[in-house]
Amino acid sequence: MKRILIAILVGSGLAVIFFLLTMVAVGACHCTKPTIIVFPYSSVAFERPLLEFISLPLMLIQFPVYSIVLGVPKTRPIRIVALIILSALHVGTSIVGLKLHH
Repeated sequence: MKRILIAILVGSGLAVIFFLLTMVAVGACHCTKPTIIVFPYSSVAFERPLLEFISLPLMLIQFPVYSIVLGVPKTRPIRIVALIILSALHVGTSIVGLKLHH
């Protein structure tokens, strides 16, 4: 339980940091690409009218979920597999998000 709480706190902190950095990047380029790349699940949901209401919750829970998935397993091989799966999902969803928005 302690590992989950620590993972949630770390993930929440990362979400805030990435959100702020993304907003700076969006302001610099006047486009939505940074948001699509950093928060792909939210951007894909926002593109669909029936799912746009879950866009913000997806943005808020994305990094805490990543932290839980990577922080809870106790062995390194499981963490590596989880990292590979999360990376593939993130990149794949980012590609889908970029194609939907452009």
